[in-house]
Amino acid sequence: MRVEDGHAHARTSYKLLSTRDYFLLLISVVECKYKIHKSLSVHLPFEIQHDQVINTAKGIRFINFGELLRKMFRIKLYWENAPWLNYGTWDLKYGNTNWDNVPKNIDLCLDTGHLMLGAKNKNDFLIKLNWVMKNYDEQIKHLHLHDNNFKSDQHIQVPGEVISKKLFKKLIKNRSYIIEKGE
Repeated sequence: MRVEDGHAHARTSYKLLSTRDYFLLLISVVECKYKIHKSLSVHLPFEIQHDQVINTAKGIRFINFGELLRKMFRIKLYWENAPWLNYGTWDLKYGNTNWDNVPKNIDLCLDTGHLMLGAKNKNDFLIKLNWVMKNYDEQIKHLHLHDNNFKSDQHIQVPGEVISKKLFKKLIKNRSYIIEKGE
């Protein structure tokens, strides 16, 4: 499990959900609790992020399992927008996250680099960011902050060319965050 500034990233298979993912989540939660990490970010299931592989019921079952573990172990657990990426090139496999199926009753981790993927330019990204903030602002408790070239998940440091100092300060207000370095 990768940990940055005390915030842990849950283990994930980077595939459609299987029994293995429940096991990986359980291990991640236990490790987060007993190593006293500040929080645990878990990728939203692909089954709720992409119309091409939609299985909302399956995705919600996994989220409910994670929420149960969060309560049982009393940890901060955040669900991260993490669209399916092609291995090696780290570009979008099925487009960016479709937010229509993201539950309105869970705490979220907004990954700015992931949200940037597929945007045409900075302005296009800012329109998308404003929409997400308008619709999910209260749910967004944690941030993974980084820039990219809109095509691949590069983990370019922020503040940078896309996320300015002013935007950075606005985003982090009343939220925990990491400046994500990547794996």
